[in-house]
Amino acid sequence: MTTENWNFEVSKLKIEKNVPVPPQKGMVVFQWKDTILKMANGDSILIPVTDYPHKNRIRANLLAARRNWAKGFRLTTRSETNGLRVWKVKDETCK
Repeated sequence: MTTENWNFEVSKLKIEKNVPVPPQKGMVVFQWKDTILKMANGDSILIPVTDYPHKNRIRANLLAARRNWAKGFRLTTRSETNGLRVWKVKDETCK
């Protein structure tokens, strides 16, 4: 990526000291944990989002959730006209 399209000059940015980092907001992936862990293999949920950016964000959150705490199952998603359907499926690669 080049800086030629930016509307500022990097070399002229002001370096600031002693600006505290705000606390991190809760991770979104944990919002899904309780619901997904209650589901049995083969169960599905329909998340009522129809716009592409929100569907993508939810898919990314579910992928992160699987990496962080999902053991023995995987999550499969499909777009439907009225939302995003998520299935909990047994992961055959897990022993």
